Amino acid sequence: TDRWQVTAISGFDFERERFQDHRLVIRRFAHDWVLSVELSYDQGSNDFGVGVSFQPRALFDPRLRLGFLRSQPEFGTFDDHTVR
Repeated sequence: TDRWQVTAISGFDFERERFQDHRLVIRRFAHDWVLSVELSYDQGSNDFGVGVSFQPRALFDPRLRLGFLRSQPEFGTFDDHTVR
């Protein structure tokens, strides 16, 4: 939705024929801030990680960098392969 974003990423090592690492990122877009929680697991080093970040919304929406923060900013679309 326009308020939540979930990203799942996995890396595969073709040489060793196995998965290398996995990552799950959940983001919540608020009026002025973005909260991200990341879980990661690296199979190569058997390492597990957790990350939390709290960032200004203007970092995710370039149109907000030049003006004031609005309560309902519009995000860019890629319909015609250009960002608006």
